[in-house]
Amino acid sequence: VGCPLCLVLPNCLAHTHPKVAEEWHAELNEDSGLTPKNVSAGSMKKVHWRCRQVKKHCWKAVIYRRANEGTGCPHCARQTLIIANTLQGAYPKLVPYYHLELNRQKANASPAGLNQIYWWYCRTCRNAYKMKVRSMLESGYDCLSCRARQRIQEKSPTA
Repeated sequence: VGCPLCLVLPNCLAHTHPKVAEEWHAELNEDSGLTPKNVSAGSMKKVHWRCRQVKKHCWKAVIYRRANEGTGCPHCARQTLIIANTLQGAYPKLVPYYHLELNRQKANASPAGLNQIYWWYCRTCRNAYKMKVRSMLESGYDCLSCRARQRIQEKSPTA
């Protein structure tokens, strides 16, 4: 007699990695015909998962990575981008100067890290230039040429 799971596939995910199998999203994987009982932990198939802690967290991942590399819910691990940690969500004052054509994605899909480098429009001359988010926040919205010109004008005596 023995394990009923092993009758289908002796090394099925449900048997070898029951905790991972608990996060299998049965409803979203229904069309594929795959279940934790008919796939192994070595499968390179990408399937749907549902977070054990927060049921509304769903994502796709390769079975092998979940089972053998210990990957879990990317939402709980803060590996997914939410509006609050995008450039638009964190620094809305910078968005008018964000160069849509030269940057690979929109401001609402770009990470807001202070060391991220993006293309910007100069507030004064409208030329495009690259700069870190931190520099934009600390030094204003002008390119280096316009900043230098402003410093010279500020230092020169008015006649």
